[in-house]
Amino acid sequence: MSKTILSAEGSITIPAEIRDQLELAPGTELVINVQGNTLVLKRSISDLPHWSTMEGMAKGEDSLTDFLVQERRAEIARDEIRNKGC
Repeated sequence: MSKTILSAEGSITIPAEIRDQLELAPGTELVINVQGNTLVLKRSISDLPHWSTMEGMAKGEDSLTDFLVQERRAEIARDEIRNKGC
């Protein structure tokens, strides 16, 4: 658990290891929620990339379906060889 201290101006510093882990860069917009006696900081939804900019990010030249079919055929062949030995 990391600790931080509230400044006279009401600011806090998020420790570097947490900023690195969450990839929080200067200027990242955060939302503060109060839940009982707890402060919850979350990255603002407006800070996340718009879903339309992610189109095609997972595209590749190889077909995942073809790969999975080949993998399944190899599993069946291994099972058949194993079952013949019984």
